[in-house]
Amino acid sequence: MTARQAALLLVGVALVRGALVALVIPPFHGADEQAHFDYAERLLEARALPEPYPCQEYSPELRAALHQLVEPINFHP
Repeated sequence: MTARQAALLLVGVALVRGALVALVIPPFHGADEQAHFDYAERLLEARALPEPYPCQEYSPELRAALHQLVEPINFHP
């Protein structure tokens, strides 16, 4: 099998898998759709983006852990 045939086989398998997932899972019923809806609802209600840093009432350890979760990944080439 040549590299081109292997690449075409991989693309074919990915397309078939994507089509099966699209047929099995109804639209707007993915695993994290509720989280997307909740986030959009909070944006609408607050009329602002959420603060990127956690509340100051938590312990320094918890704030540091939460900071790691909300801090975007920075890629440095």
